[in-house]
Amino acid sequence: MALGLGVHGLMLKTDHARLQNLMHTPENSEKYFPFMLLAHVFIALDFTWVYLRGRENKPGLGRGCDSDLRSPCYRQSQPI
Repeated sequence: MALGLGVHGLMLKTDHARLQNLMHTPENSEKYFPFMLLAHVFIALDFTWVYLRGRENKPGLGRGCDSDLRSPCYRQSQPI
């Protein structure tokens, strides 16, 4: 989240200002902040789940197939 703040809050601030018709106003976006925090919690849980399952001692492709089945959970949680 800190990296996102640095990139979007500092580096891309002027670009966001030029595209105000596409962005939420700061006042409007504050009401979505709890949902963003919750989304980051789910993303962290998904990464942890995939990592822990990948460390299991399974033979061959079992680990890779399991991760492929779980990773759509992560991809679905990303904004477009």
